[in-house]
Amino acid sequence: MSEGFPGSWVQSTIGQICSVITDGTHQTPKYVQSGIPFISTANLAPFQPGFDFSEYVRFITPDDYQSLTRKYAPRRGDLLVSKCGTIGRVKEVDIDYPFAIFVGIALLRPFEGLFVPKFLEFLLNSPVVASQFDENAPGSTRRTLALQGIRPVHVPVPPLAEQRRIVAKLEALLAKVDASRKRLERIPVI
Repeated sequence: MSEGFPGSWVQSTIGQICSVITDGTHQTPKYVQSGIPFISTANLAPFQPGFDFSEYVRFITPDDYQSLTRKYAPRRGDLLVSKCGTIGRVKEVDIDYPFAIFVGIALLRPFEGLFVPKFLEFLLNSPVVASQFDENAPGSTRRTLALQGIRPVHVPVPPLAEQRRIVAKLEALLAKVDASRKRLERIPVI
């Protein structure tokens, strides 16, 4: 995996760059009409701010939230990885309100100061990493990416200044893509 990367970059694995690798509750909590958001893989929308609640919205009580997040509550800068459904879809936690996650999502907490979280979101959604997630998700009908399949995934670790430059460039490109998509949507169907 080191071919083609600058000498200032270090090769590592997700298991080596994270202080926490865990997943959400393995038991379905009791849902309520309003309360603390309970996030599923359907809510993960990489490269978009916040979560996507357009199709799937569930809430839990504050007591259930305290119980489910007793060990690790998701926080800004963590990364959420879909472990089932669309394997390996990754979303940076870019919000500050409390929420809990279901078992279909892994929570990765990189060591402080090692990564710009947005860079890691871009990196973990890249084809190179996605193919490793895919290889580590056995099965043919209901595939699942276990936590053991996440830890050995190889990732490059560039210096922070370079991560910031890469993020700025990718965000500028994504803004152009979004603007082009919006212009295309305004063109009448022929």
